[in-house]
Amino acid sequence: MEKSVEVLRSYALDYASRLQSSTIQKEPAIWSYKLYLLPKLTFPLMALTLTEPQCHYIQSPALRALLPKLHLNRNMARSIINGPLIYDGMNLPHLYTIQGCDQLKFLLGHLQAQDKTCKLILIRHGYLQLLVGITKNFLNEPYQTFSYCICPSWLTSVWQFMSKFHLSITMRDAWLPSSLEPGDVNLMEYFVSRSFFAKQLASLNRCRVYLQVLSFSDIVSADGKTIISSVLDGHKLVDRRSSLLWPSQATPPRSGWRLWAEALQPLHYRNLLK
Repeated sequence: MEKSVEVLRSYALDYASRLQSSTIQKEPAIWSYKLYLLPKLTFPLMALTLTEPQCHYIQSPALRALLPKLHLNRNMARSIINGPLIYDGMNLPHLYTIQGCDQLKFLLGHLQAQDKTCKLILIRHGYLQLLVGITKNFLNEPYQTFSYCICPSWLTSVWQFMSKFHLSITMRDAWLPSSLEPGDVNLMEYFVSRSFFAKQLASLNRCRVYLQVLSFSDIVSADGKTIISSVLDGHKLVDRRSSLLWPSQATPPRSGWRLWAEALQPLHYRNLLK
């Protein structure tokens, strides 16, 4: 992504330099931006995972050169510059919005086509779903809340965009964890509800992935009355093998297991185990 930012920024700088030294009039200037520069910048965006600040960094030199040619203050609020015509904006879209929309079109198109790329997307989605560890489709959940353990990728870029604009998606063939039985609770949803910090949630999730568990029922005794002591100490249960293909996770440090045990301890005091 760093190389992509560097190359796209160079396009914007070259355009800005040429525009500033020209005597181009208002209407040709706006069309030069829309018909020459934007296609050049947006062509690869669908395959990239640029952040919003990176997109702003790429686009800003061109806009700062263009606005004076349109007899506008170059420091004008970008909400006006990027806003739609219906709200009296200039309808000059932000690169981040274009990237997100292109990614969604790509995602929905392949999900609809049910082709090989669709299968690869569903495999990646299932992997991330297991890594996030919640029962609902993670793409429909707040990115900032549940991105504690995820390395950036194309699908997480889509997730971040959807979360920012409060979008949701229905994926007919996507894998989701089995529905919980009455009285059972998803582990990561429980930890999130206790307002742990992001680093603590990441540590707890590493312990969960190492043990290959999803819910309370995976770590309690057969009668449901107590948490199995070896689980609290960080030992996998030899008599309970998950049939899922879990991500590879190294053994967490002792500090992680102490936090894990402390996070589960309130269950006893709140009498949630029956």
